[in-house]
Amino acid sequence: MISATQMFFRRVKSEWKFQYKVWKTAIDWTVGLYILLPAVLIGLDGYISLWKNQYGWIEALPFYWLLTLIYLFAWSGGTRTFLEEGDQLFLLQRRSWIRRIMAFGAGYTAMLNLLVSLLVFSLLAPLLFINYKLSAVQFALFLGFVFLFKTNTGMARQLFELRFQGWKQVIAMKIAFVLMSFVFVKGVLFLLGQPRLLLNACAMLLIALGFLTKMRLEVRGSFFDDVAREQRYRLRYASLLLSMSGINVKRPKSPKKRPLILRHSNHLFRKRHAVNLLVELCIKSVLRNNRSLLFYAQMVAVGILLVLSFPFWWKWIIWPGLACLLAFLAGLYWKEVVSSDFVQLFQWKSGDKSAAAGKSMFLLMLPGFLLISLAAGWQTFSWMGACLALPAGIVLGYYITKLIAIFI
Repeated sequence: MISATQMFFRRVKSEWKFQYKVWKTAIDWTVGLYILLPAVLIGLDGYISLWKNQYGWIEALPFYWLLTLIYLFAWSGGTRTFLEEGDQLFLLQRRSWIRRIMAFGAGYTAMLNLLVSLLVFSLLAPLLFINYKLSAVQFALFLGFVFLFKTNTGMARQLFELRFQGWKQVIAMKIAFVLMSFVFVKGVLFLLGQPRLLLNACAMLLIALGFLTKMRLEVRGSFFDDVAREQRYRLRYASLLLSMSGINVKRPKSPKKRPLILRHSNHLFRKRHAVNLLVELCIKSVLRNNRSLLFYAQMVAVGILLVLSFPFWWKWIIWPGLACLLAFLAGLYWKEVVSSDFVQLFQWKSGDKSAAAGKSMFLLMLPGFLLISLAAGWQTFSWMGACLALPAGIVLGYYITKLIAIFI
């Protein structure tokens, strides 16, 4: 009879086979020869140049910017459980088996996090050793701290997702993300100068990981949530490749979710014709999707931070680039709406769809881009700059969306 341990390793083997087949469909010998191989060679040349300190602009990069990128890496990911839908027929009656498989899954996640952390720190080693003058001891302790922080964060986020649902979970996660970013950046800046304290922090994180793992294994009634989450982890690369190929990958919609904006179906436009109907459908679809709305807000926040962080001339180079970025994001939202089953039930004229695409993209990107323009104008020329940046942002946004809509 098969044991829980054998079942786990069989599932890990199946997981790796599946991921190999997924990437094999996208990367054949021509892609490897003409794209991947040159990219690897260029990357190696750049990596060697980093060790030789040939990039002068990197010296001006503040350390907290690099810490922010490392924090984003540490926040990402989750904890694997390797539970499947079919387990409800057999394993639900064997609680000890589920606990063992989940414990192995937590160990598998920790090992994977360690390997990925080693890879990331190997790539960042030239910056950390040459530009920021870290010693070998500081480098090793920093690596261990990030690995343990990442593993703890993944476990804590999963416990949090099981405890809270809906908008409470989303808001609490965003608040935790911001607060933990300050704690991480400020904490690392302080602890790197105190190796003994950094070692103690690693020990505390290791103890916390043990407690979090114990809490996770004792959670009951989370089987179906675990299965759904595991399915998303398993299919994440396949979904990414399909979406890059232009195939719309539909996400399962969660019940008990209410939109944050436009909860009632009032008309947005007085004139009722095909173009306005499509535009209204697109805008309402985006604004009633909490995930899309929050991602849009994150993009705008990052854009504001960028224009506020760079000097004068760079600011106005980045400004139109952010307009293009928001227009492309609005174009992706438009493509998702227009390819939905409901919209495809009706026959639309190509001219109406083209006009609706441009209008939808402009109206979707405009609020965020105006906030970015307002921030850039205010920082550069005070209130006069803010007043001039708003109409300039409208004009620039209009022509950029008009141009990009041609290729959507």
